[in-house]
Amino acid sequence: MVVRMLRSVVGWPAKSQYPMLVAAFLLGNLIAVLFSVVQPSSSFRLLQHYTYQETMASNGVKLYSIQTVPQNIVLKPITSNVSLTADFGINGGFFWNGDLLSIAVMNDQPLKGEQDDYGSGWYNIDYPKGTLVWDEITGQFSVQVVQDAHQIKVTDKQHYWAQGESACLSDMMLPGLIRH
Repeated sequence: MVVRMLRSVVGWPAKSQYPMLVAAFLLGNLIAVLFSVVQPSSSFRLLQHYTYQETMASNGVKLYSIQTVPQNIVLKPITSNVSLTADFGINGGFFWNGDLLSIAVMNDQPLKGEQDDYGSGWYNIDYPKGTLVWDEITGQFSVQVVQDAHQIKVTDKQHYWAQGESACLSDMMLPGLIRH
């Protein structure tokens, strides 16, 4: 019907142009599919699907929270307070004079330097501490008390992240505190 209307009004398209129109239509759809499948190559993805909230505690302390899915979390070394950067996020571990003093590992690579290097994010300094671990394969969080990233137990060492915290993290009741 559209073809008849165009032909009667402007004399277009001629029957000889049908194959070209079909080819152009198919090529356009192929390009649209390719652009919807191709992902950005940057390891620092833009944060999507998060909720930010400010709450006043009963003692007057103001609490800030960001809620998101574990797949959005990217560990990144910074040299100052996160609020002084353009990044979304929280300060996750301990650092001193540029050294990471708690585990900060993505896919079995410390954030700074190499495995086993001091200050690279491979170790929880001083003694084993509670470390939050996201196993991408199982889709599960765990808190593991470890000294270094060699001790972390996950399904696939190329699909996880781990952030060391304070020793009290190992004493928390995880199911009630972490939701994803």
